[in-house]
Amino acid sequence: MSTEYWDTLYMVVNMWTNMMIEKLITLYEHHTEHHDLYINNFNERLKPKHHFLIHYPKILLEFGPLKNIWCMRYEGKHMEFKKHANIVSSKRNITYTLAFKNQLRMCSRFMSNTGFIDKISHGMEDNVPLTDLNDYTMFKNLLPLNIKGNCCVINWYEYQGVTYKPSHILCIAENDDITFHRIIFILLYENQNTLFICKSLSTEYCYHFHAHRIIKDLRKYIVCEIKDLLCTIPSCNLNMSNGEMFVSHFVV
Repeated sequence: MSTEYWDTLYMVVNMWTNMMIEKLITLYEHHTEHHDLYINNFNERLKPKHHFLIHYPKILLEFGPLKNIWCMRYEGKHMEFKKHANIVSSKRNITYTLAFKNQLRMCSRFMSNTGFIDKISHGMEDNVPLTDLNDYTMFKNLLPLNIKGNCCVINWYEYQGVTYKPSHILCIAENDDITFHRIIFILLYENQNTLFICKSLSTEYCYHFHAHRIIKDLRKYIVCEIKDLLCTIPSCNLNMSNGEMFVSHFVV
């Protein structure tokens, strides 16, 4: 199978999620190209979902980028009902049972005045002097003024279901460009706030893999928080058999 199909599919998906209205004509053309390549490569008829793609440019024109109306995150609500369905022993009217349990849960939240809270957890705390951290002199001027003397270093941090660990790679937008940074330390300070001490990476974009090739670690540090990230999910990195490392990002 030629890579032309996958390149076209990647281009179409990228245009769905990062779409400018003036590119609608181009999207129409890529949809047609994608359908032709699908028939030729897979020797199958088009499915209904391929027909739906034809209407995407019109939806984009009326509602804007599709990522703003993406409903995949709400699919996570199904997990709660699946857990309840596995627990209950009576399946006579399972839909009523699940709806009733969901109502009880919501009533409990309303009566206890419990809203949506940040789900935060972290690993073992290690209080060490800041000066004992490796390369402290290279990032000491980047730290907030309220962090002095000893600091609390943790080996992992979880926020809203996403886990961060040293060696994970974060993606940040700087001056209309995408940069990647490797976590070296995770610091925990007042009110469970977190700082990532990261070392910047030198990368170059590889069109074949649609990912960034990591050239080397730079002798440059940055200090950031979760709110500074382009994507809250750590970037996916892949080690090739020849020793090369690639990193990609996906912005939701």
